[in-house]
Amino acid sequence: YMSELYEQQNDYANAFKYEKLANIYRDSLYNQKSNDRIAVLQSIFDDEKEQVERTKQQELKDTQIRRREDIILASSIVAILLAVLTLLLWKNNQEKAKSNQLLTEQKQEIENQNRNTKASILYAQRIQQAILPQEKDYLDYFKDNFLLYKPKDIVSGDFHWVYAINNPKSIYYGQIIVAVADCTGHGVPGGFMSMIGNDLLDKIVIEREIYEPAAILEVLNIA
Repeated sequence: YMSELYEQQNDYANAFKYEKLANIYRDSLYNQKSNDRIAVLQSIFDDEKEQVERTKQQELKDTQIRRREDIILASSIVAILLAVLTLLLWKNNQEKAKSNQLLTEQKQEIENQNRNTKASILYAQRIQQAILPQEKDYLDYFKDNFLLYKPKDIVSGDFHWVYAINNPKSIYYGQIIVAVADCTGHGVPGGFMSMIGNDLLDKIVIEREIYEPAAILEVLNIA
């Protein structure tokens, strides 16, 4: 170094001068290296900071994307559920409408059958009333009489029957046979039985001329 050379020559002024210059140069080099190192560290820090910022931004973007996807997925599921529920309600309403229509048709059919049945029963009642003796028929045989006939149903299983014996050869000539019968059953079945009983009495008494009560009951029981 120059400072050492001047020092050997005992030129201390120049030696001090060049030593000072050498120190300045060394300080400059050190400062330059420090600045370069600081610049490098600052660059690394800035890069890392930028990378962290980019990572945060990407994570935020990914979070927003996932949130949007979750919202879309949830909305799709809700829409599908609503569609399925709407379809089920529509199908249920269709089935109810069909059931109501079927019930209405069945009700109409039952009402028609009931009307037809009632009409048939009323017709059977008219037939039964035409067959049974009327109160005026009893007036021909009994001066003081009354007829009380109150069926439980439209058609009755009970019937009454009267006949005046008009065969001069019979010992019972001029006598009156009156029958009051209670047939098994009531309503339509009992009505059929009453008409059968009335017809059997006609055949036994009028056609076969059986007049004794015991004989009439015996033949009626056999028939």
